[in-house]
Amino acid sequence: MKKFLLILYFLSAFSYGQDFSISGKVVDAQTKEEMPFTEVALQGISNKSVEIGVVSDEKGHFRIKNLQKGKYSITFHFVGYEKFTKEIDIEQHKTDLGVISLKIASEKSERSSRRGQTCSTFLQR
Repeated sequence: MKKFLLILYFLSAFSYGQDFSISGKVVDAQTKEEMPFTEVALQGISNKSVEIGVVSDEKGHFRIKNLQKGKYSITFHFVGYEKFTKEIDIEQHKTDLGVISLKIASEKSERSSRRGQTCSTFLQR
Protein backbone atom coordinates (compact mmCIF):
# COMPACT_ATOMS: atom_id res chain seq x y z
CA MET A 1 0.00 0.00 0.00
CA LYS A 2 2.85 2.39 0.83
CA LYS A 3 4.49 1.68 -2.53
CA PHE A 4 1.21 2.37 -4.31
CA LEU A 5 0.80 5.72 -2.56
CA LEU A 6 4.41 6.61 -3.26
CA ILE A 7 4.01 5.82 -6.97
CA LEU A 8 0.75 7.75 -7.08
CA TYR A 9 2.43 10.74 -5.45
CA PHE A 10 5.30 10.79 -7.96
CA LEU A 11 2.96 10.37 -10.92
CA SER A 12 0.79 13.25 -9.78
CA ALA A 13 3.84 15.43 -9.17
CA PHE A 14 5.18 14.55 -12.62
CA SER A 15 1.88 15.29 -14.36
CA TYR A 16 1.52 18.55 -12.39
CA GLY A 17 4.89 19.64 -13.70
CA GLN A 18 3.71 19.21 -17.30
CA ASP A 19 1.14 22.02 -17.11
CA PHE A 20 2.00 25.17 -19.01
CA SER A 21 0.43 28.61 -18.72
CA ILE A 22 0.48 31.95 -20.50
CA SER A 23 -0.22 35.37 -19.07
CA GLY A 24 -0.06 39.02 -19.96
CA LYS A 25 -1.74 42.40 -19.71
CA VAL A 26 -3.97 44.22 -22.22
CA VAL A 27 -3.75 48.02 -22.56
CA ASP A 28 -4.99 50.76 -24.89
CA ALA A 29 -2.29 51.53 -27.48
CA GLN A 30 -2.70 55.32 -27.22
CA THR A 31 -3.45 56.00 -23.56
CA LYS A 32 -1.69 52.92 -22.11
CA GLU A 33 -4.71 52.49 -19.81
CA GLU A 34 -5.59 49.01 -18.61
CA MET A 35 -8.36 47.29 -20.57
CA PRO A 36 -10.56 45.24 -18.25
CA PHE A 37 -12.82 42.48 -19.57
CA THR A 38 -11.02 42.02 -22.89
CA GLU A 39 -11.86 38.73 -24.62
CA VAL A 40 -8.84 36.44 -25.00
CA ALA A 41 -9.27 33.38 -27.24
CA LEU A 42 -6.66 30.65 -27.61
CA GLN A 43 -6.71 28.17 -30.51
CA GLY A 44 -4.28 25.29 -30.82
CA ILE A 45 -2.29 25.16 -34.05
CA SER A 46 -0.48 21.89 -33.41
CA ASN A 47 -3.52 20.53 -31.53
CA LYS A 48 -6.73 21.82 -33.17
CA SER A 49 -8.93 20.44 -30.38
CA VAL A 50 -7.69 23.10 -27.96
CA GLU A 51 -10.03 26.10 -27.80
CA ILE A 52 -10.01 28.21 -24.65
CA GLY A 53 -11.51 31.59 -23.93
CA VAL A 54 -10.96 33.86 -20.94
CA VAL A 55 -11.62 37.49 -20.05
CA SER A 56 -9.02 39.84 -18.62
CA ASP A 57 -9.54 41.03 -15.05
CA GLU A 58 -10.23 44.60 -13.83
CA LYS A 59 -6.60 45.58 -14.40
CA GLY A 60 -6.31 44.01 -17.85
CA HIS A 61 -4.37 40.93 -16.68
CA PHE A 62 -5.16 37.50 -18.08
CA ARG A 63 -3.86 33.97 -17.43
CA ILE A 64 -4.62 30.72 -19.21
CA LYS A 65 -3.58 27.60 -17.31
CA ASN A 66 -3.39 23.85 -17.88
CA LEU A 67 -1.96 24.01 -21.39
CA GLN A 68 0.31 21.57 -23.16
CA LYS A 69 3.56 22.42 -24.89
CA GLY A 70 2.94 23.48 -28.50
CA LYS A 71 1.96 26.18 -30.96
CA TYR A 72 -1.12 28.34 -30.44
CA SER A 73 -2.90 31.30 -31.97
CA ILE A 74 -4.11 33.86 -29.44
CA THR A 75 -6.65 36.58 -30.29
CA PHE A 76 -7.55 39.66 -28.26
CA HIS A 77 -10.84 41.47 -28.85
CA PHE A 78 -12.57 44.42 -27.22
CA VAL A 79 -15.59 46.29 -28.62
CA GLY A 80 -14.47 49.40 -30.51
CA TYR A 81 -10.90 48.12 -30.94
CA GLU A 82 -9.16 46.19 -33.69
CA LYS A 83 -8.70 42.46 -33.10
CA PHE A 84 -5.11 41.46 -32.46
CA THR A 85 -3.92 37.93 -33.26
CA LYS A 86 -0.52 36.49 -32.50
CA GLU A 87 1.02 33.04 -32.94
CA ILE A 88 2.94 31.78 -29.94
CA ASP A 89 5.06 28.73 -29.22
CA ILE A 90 4.76 27.57 -25.63
CA GLU A 91 7.95 25.85 -24.53
CA GLN A 92 8.36 27.16 -20.98
CA HIS A 93 6.05 26.32 -18.09
CA LYS A 94 5.15 29.98 -17.59
CA THR A 95 5.08 32.13 -20.70
CA ASP A 96 4.56 35.86 -20.15
CA LEU A 97 3.40 37.70 -23.28
CA GLY A 98 4.02 41.02 -21.57
CA VAL A 99 1.87 44.01 -22.52
CA ILE A 100 -0.53 43.62 -25.45
CA SER A 101 -1.60 46.98 -26.94
CA LEU A 102 -4.93 47.22 -28.76
CA LYS A 103 -5.62 50.01 -31.25
CA ILE A 104 -8.94 51.81 -31.53
CA ALA A 105 -10.79 50.65 -34.64
CA SER A 106 -11.13 53.20 -37.39
CA GLU A 107 -14.59 54.55 -38.18
CA LYS A 108 -14.48 52.88 -41.56
CA SER A 109 -14.11 49.40 -40.08
CA GLU A 110 -16.67 50.07 -37.33
CA ARG A 111 -19.33 51.51 -39.59
CA SER A 112 -21.78 49.11 -41.13
CA SER A 113 -23.91 50.00 -44.09
CA ARG A 114 -27.38 48.79 -44.82
CA ARG A 115 -28.99 48.87 -48.19
CA GLY A 116 -32.53 48.04 -48.87
CA GLN A 117 -35.03 48.17 -51.65
CA THR A 118 -38.28 50.03 -51.66
CA CYS A 119 -41.42 48.53 -53.01
CA SER A 120 -43.17 50.57 -55.67
CA THR A 121 -46.31 48.43 -55.76
CA PHE A 122 -49.43 49.65 -53.96
CA LEU A 123 -52.39 47.51 -53.07
CA GLN A 124 -55.88 48.91 -53.51
CA ARG A 125 -58.97 47.41 -51.92
